[in-house]
Amino acid sequence: KWFCIQTTNLAEKLNDKQALIGSLIHIAEVKNAPEDHEDALVDYKTAESLAIPNQYMVKLVEIKGDMGETYNLMGNYSAAGSALDEYTRLHEKLVKGMVL
Repeated sequence: KWFCIQTTNLAEKLNDKQALIGSLIHIAEVKNAPEDHEDALVDYKTAESLAIPNQYMVKLVEIKGDMGETYNLMGNYSAAGSALDEYTRLHEKLVKGMVL
């Protein structure tokens, strides 16, 4: 957890949005392990608020999937369903936009 916090601090100092989003996702994953789901959601939502305006679609898809899983672990199935529906929609949009 300490390393994730240090990475977050460094990303903020460097104003590296992608690194900051990645760091927030990792720290949320660490918080989810001991069932600190509420705090994990705060980090996921912060990452989401950075991914949307910067149009980091791959990260946004990852965040939505992780949020859905976190809500599921909390027993909030309505929120889990909404997040996972959004994950599916974004994932399909991302895949359609890829050129092979």
